[in-house]
Amino acid sequence: MNPDGEKIKAVYYKSSNGDNILIYGEHLNAYNRTISNLDPLNHFLLIASIVILVMLIIYLIFRKNTIVTNIISKTILIPISYWISHFLLKGHRESGTLFEGEMLKILLLALVIYIIMVLGIKKYRKHKEIDETSSIAIF
Repeated sequence: MNPDGEKIKAVYYKSSNGDNILIYGEHLNAYNRTISNLDPLNHFLLIASIVILVMLIIYLIFRKNTIVTNIISKTILIPISYWISHFLLKGHRESGTLFEGEMLKILLLALVIYIIMVLGIKKYRKHKEIDETSSIAIF
């Protein structure tokens, strides 16, 4: 909490209704200072971004290996669906409710988005395969 050894003026607890409750020190609002709350969901968003970037790099390195590209093309949808669900539910606002509740909502929506993306890709590939076979039969 204090890696540089500086004096801590106040410690606040963020309640489930979004209020900051002073648990140590003096109120900083009296001095017109802003209070920054660390939102753990933003850390997960950063981790998902890093995972997407690493998977894209692996995909580019092994793009000629069909096994690796098939695995990556399915697994990269997991952090992408988390990203989408995070921004659909939260946008850019800070957490206003309990962490567990928001995380559960984001993960459930991410699961739904992942399933929709996987089914959409399968339908697209099947439709593309049908179009290719029908065009060959015509000629």
